[in-house]
Amino acid sequence: WTNQDLEIDLNLEAQKLYETCKDNKDFTIFAKSAGIMVALKAIKDLKIEPKKCIFVGFPIKVLEEWGIDFFPFLKELNVNSIFFQNSDDPTGSFHEIENIFKELNLANIEIIEEKGDSHDYVNYETYEIRI
Repeated sequence: WTNQDLEIDLNLEAQKLYETCKDNKDFTIFAKSAGIMVALKAIKDLKIEPKKCIFVGFPIKVLEEWGIDFFPFLKELNVNSIFFQNSDDPTGSFHEIENIFKELNLANIEIIEEKGDSHDYVNYETYEIRI
């Protein structure tokens, strides 16, 4: 997805993720941008249980524009998770994400700052090492 105006049916996409994962007990989720919210919804509402999650580019500003309250989904994220966020991502900077995580006092979550001022994430070697 390259268009920030993209509309996504979170319920439909979360259901698709559930169907993909429901019979698997050993999987990791790797998600970018709106896909993070899909994963969070599937974890919270559909009770999928990944071993861990790797998220890149959490688009908090876009989610807020869409009227999505992501706080309850983060609060119930009980999976070891790593978030990679560009320092100046226009959809949510590293410091904005870091402040939200501190406010929610989230356990099992690590946030790593990537240098960048876009919503592009191409440092695959770094993400792969963490899997």
